[in-house]
Amino acid sequence: MAEPVTTDAQESDYKEDRHGYAQRWDLELKAARKELEKWHRQATMVVERFEDQRHDSHTGDTRWNLYWANVTTQQGLLYGRTPQVDVARRFADTKDVQGRTAAELLERLLNTEIHDGQDGYSAALENVLFDRLVPGMGVGRVRYEVETETVTVEARTDAAGAVMAEGFSEVRKKREDALVDYVPWPDYLYSPCRVPSEKRWEAFKAFMSRSDLVERFGEVGQLVPLNAKRAGSSDMEREWQATPWARAEVWEIWDKERLEVVWHVEGYHVVLDVKPDKLQLDDFFPTPSKPLIANATTSKLVPKPDFAMAQDLYNSIDDLSTRIDMIQKALKVAGIHDKTLGDLQRLLLEGGENVLIPAENWPALQGQGGLKGAIDFFPLADLVAALTHLREQREVEIQALYQITGWSDIMRGQAVDPRETATATTSKARFGGVRVQRLQDEFARYASDLQRLKAEVIAKHFD
Repeated sequence: MAEPVTTDAQESDYKEDRHGYAQRWDLELKAARKELEKWHRQATMVVERFEDQRHDSHTGDTRWNLYWANVTTQQGLLYGRTPQVDVARRFADTKDVQGRTAAELLERLLNTEIHDGQDGYSAALENVLFDRLVPGMGVGRVRYEVETETVTVEARTDAAGAVMAEGFSEVRKKREDALVDYVPWPDYLYSPCRVPSEKRWEAFKAFMSRSDLVERFGEVGQLVPLNAKRAGSSDMEREWQATPWARAEVWEIWDKERLEVVWHVEGYHVVLDVKPDKLQLDDFFPTPSKPLIANATTSKLVPKPDFAMAQDLYNSIDDLSTRIDMIQKALKVAGIHDKTLGDLQRLLLEGGENVLIPAENWPALQGQGGLKGAIDFFPLADLVAALTHLREQREVEIQALYQITGWSDIMRGQAVDPRETATATTSKARFGGVRVQRLQDEFARYASDLQRLKAEVIAKHFD
């Protein structure tokens, strides 16, 4: 078990400059990573399990991949079609023309961008749902983009050449967008806390090239070490050398206590930039206030993947499947016979039906008691009995797994027993539907919260 990051330091011990900020955020990020370290290991293992990645010691195993089947079934149940946004006034006053018009404008704008795919909302929701079902936490965020241009207005004069209006230059918006982004679970950290309301900060990791760094941060971008780790590498500590394709891991940190956004590269002696909060969202953070998280408790806001809650049954079913496969491969007609009676193997090797094979040493064969005395076949009856027992035991454990996960045979599309009453069938469907309905409500709430954040950005910042 990893030891927590402990220190006697206080925030006041760090100077209010870029050097002090860098030291403080190095400590904050390290503490957050320690808090989530166990979950990160579990999440990596669960993703590998879903993808059926096998290490060398398990290449010969047989997997009954019920986990993949359960996840894909849940994906279909939870997100089958593109959502529709409904913007309504809280109070339907007949004289509130402005409120009705604003609601209609927001509803049209949000739905149009969803169906046109301009804001990445649908793709982000799919990825967020997958991360909730497999690693255990899905993260989406809103982002405001604006592109400006400088417009020069010429001075106006009358016929006599007298200046009626002075010329001027002004910065105008050329384009603005409120976008929804998916955040991969390894690229998201937050302050250790018990419940979401205690969260002090959250951070999003971005991989930036040298040119990106210089364009965004100016001269300091030339000095930042390109220390991004190789994507997908099993050795998470292996770093890229400084090549033209290397990247820097830049953390965009939203600090709710100071109402500012900080950009920082871990280990670098100064932060890259500090800006005040420009989104001015009611809850400050660009993510929904209640995360889409699996099996968290009120003692610690750390996900627990669904797979971990039933992993012993999943592994036991795989062990039984491996044994069943080995026995099935051993089921073949084989035996031992007296090598002096060479004609015996022709009974099995030569094709044809109703065939009599002449025996050259018939007296010797008769002296050994005929075929039964000369041939001893492999005991298939014992293997068949073991195979039957293993299959029955596997079915028992599969049913136990569905009891734990809440999946009834109705929801899995399995045929109903004709002897089963309508009451029993309804009870099964209700039993499985309780958990699915709760997850549906949770996912719908998160999808709505993302749109609420986007609507808030539009209302506060769009012209």
